Amino acid sequence: MAMLNDEIWVELQIGEKMNGNILERRETRKSTTIKDNTTEQVVVVTKSTLALTPLSPTISRDLWTNKIEFLLSVIGYVVDLGNVWRFPYMCYENGGGAFLIPYMIFLCLIGIPMLYLELFLGQFYRCGNITLWGRIAPAMKGIGISSLLIVTAVTLFYTTIIAHALFYLISSFHEIMPWSLCGNSWNTRFCSERMRIHYIHNETIQQVSFNESLLDNQDLQVSSAEEYYNIYMLGIDRSKGLTDLGYVKIDLLFCLITIFILMYICICRGVKGTGKAVYVTAVLPYIVLIILLIQGLSLQGSYAGITYFLKPTYAKLKDMKVWYSAANQIFFTLGPGLSVLTTYGSYNVSTNNCYYDALISVIANFAASFLAGFVVFSALGHMSYR
Repeated sequence: MAMLNDEIWVELQIGEKMNGNILERRETRKSTTIKDNTTEQVVVVTKSTLALTPLSPTISRDLWTNKIEFLLSVIGYVVDLGNVWRFPYMCYENGGGAFLIPYMIFLCLIGIPMLYLELFLGQFYRCGNITLWGRIAPAMKGIGISSLLIVTAVTLFYTTIIAHALFYLISSFHEIMPWSLCGNSWNTRFCSERMRIHYIHNETIQQVSFNESLLDNQDLQVSSAEEYYNIYMLGIDRSKGLTDLGYVKIDLLFCLITIFILMYICICRGVKGTGKAVYVTAVLPYIVLIILLIQGLSLQGSYAGITYFLKPTYAKLKDMKVWYSAANQIFFTLGPGLSVLTTYGSYNVSTNNCYYDALISVIANFAASFLAGFVVFSALGHMSYR
């Protein structure tokens, strides 16, 4: 800078050096002034230190072995009891085929966008759900913590149901199903058997067998299957309520422990183990449903049940409860907001096209629900016929 007869030069040098977790900053400021052929120099040195937080080591995140394992994992998550049990029931309660109309609408307006959003967020941030929401906004970190608590509760609930299924699976190896008869030690005098077929001299006779004590008061009849579930498996006859839970059922406890062990085996190696387990857990429901459908279509009266399932009652569409039930079914069966989909997406490479993954998963979900509807309503038609 020149000013009249004065000339001034200013030089500034900044140097930084890391010494462990200490950042050293050194500033050198040199000022040169020329005035009346006289040179003056001023050198100012400033040194500062700053303690830094130790950096955590970078941990590489696992990746899915291939695209098929990722898709099967997502499909295995969205296809569950909500498709097999709840969807046919909601159709039955809300006008049969008429329920499919709002269900399809909400599937496109809610299901696909939310599924795509969660897969995208997990794939973009590539971290756990709590850290993910903390990176979006620190104030939203509680969403990740809440979803973790909800997933824990849902896991305990579903694990208990699967333990019940394992209990029935073991019991089904008997030649005669123990829940089909009333002559067992746990049955009460109110027990009634379902319709049975007896073969006498090559002639088929259909009859209903009831306990003689129920002939005067048939309103007190309890099916043998219900007594097997409540009395033999759960043992609720020895409990007075939540304040008196009764004794621990050892056989049911072993079933629950077995399920937890199987779960641990599937997830102990992360996505490497989960990816191999889904080849069974994601495909098996479709195989079982197809087998049950073939068996159901061979039963008398099944056509009437399927007709009820597909025939819409359009008057039901005026009821807002039907639309509410359809939207609720989307959240129940796809399970958005529970951090599972974001976690699955976080193990993908950043270039994966998760939009098509969301479409395929939603289509697979609807196919399972529709197939389960055929299975259940074919059985209902046969029960109605009998």
